[in-house]
Amino acid sequence: FLLVDGQAVQRVSENAATDLALFDVQGEDWESIHATIVQEYRKPYDLAHDPLVRFRLFKRGPDRWIIMKAVHHIVSDAISTFTFIEELLAVYEALRRDQEHRLPPIEARYLDFLNQQNAFLAGPGAAGMLDYWRGHLPAEVPLLDLPVDKPR
Repeated sequence: FLLVDGQAVQRVSENAATDLALFDVQGEDWESIHATIVQEYRKPYDLAHDPLVRFRLFKRGPDRWIIMKAVHHIVSDAISTFTFIEELLAVYEALRRDQEHRLPPIEARYLDFLNQQNAFLAGPGAAGMLDYWRGHLPAEVPLLDLPVDKPR
């Protein structure tokens, strides 16, 4: 992503870097392992330079591993996360059984989705939806008065 006038603008990279690290935590207690996982998970992202997906593998023993996936919320949603988990488990199970793993082909690219959305927004369907919500929502949104710990 690039910042243009203070707004994040998508940039598709031809050579996206992979952020994968391996931690050998064999013999460490769970509190120490957990602290390392949390530290890795909470690392901030530089939207202009960093990969927005991070993988960390923690080796706890010869056949014991923990995988951590951290994704910036700007590039993922719940459905994407569930799809990733389902596919990871399918590949893992196939490898565990010494079978070939085949994931279903990707049906559409993100650019296809954007083109579909832009076509919808330029058509009468979006105008009808906008008219509907303008008729159901107030012209001015009332100020939400929530209690705060520090007034601003």
